[in-house]
Amino acid sequence: MEDMMQEPEQVLEYVKNNEILNKQSKTVVRKYISLAKHLIFIEEENKSKEILINLGFSLKTVNKFIKLAKAELNLCDDDFKKMLMGRISSKHLN
Repeated sequence: MEDMMQEPEQVLEYVKNNEILNKQSKTVVRKYISLAKHLIFIEEENKSKEILINLGFSLKTVNKFIKLAKAELNLCDDDFKKMLMGRISSKHLN
């Protein structure tokens, strides 16, 4: 249960000792992690997993990241979920 209290981004670990050399590189990696999280929110889990593994994160922590991101999404309002998916409920069209 303690894992569910973590932010998904906090569980990712690199497969090998992968030191990021500069601030710009860290920013790029953070943006890819945000993209991966968004892909999970729009039900593109395989694309998310591919991005994170290509960044060098271990499969174990990628799967944990996905689990936590899905748990975070489940806390969101249904209308917000529909907005993320590009589906807007008819009550918002008027």
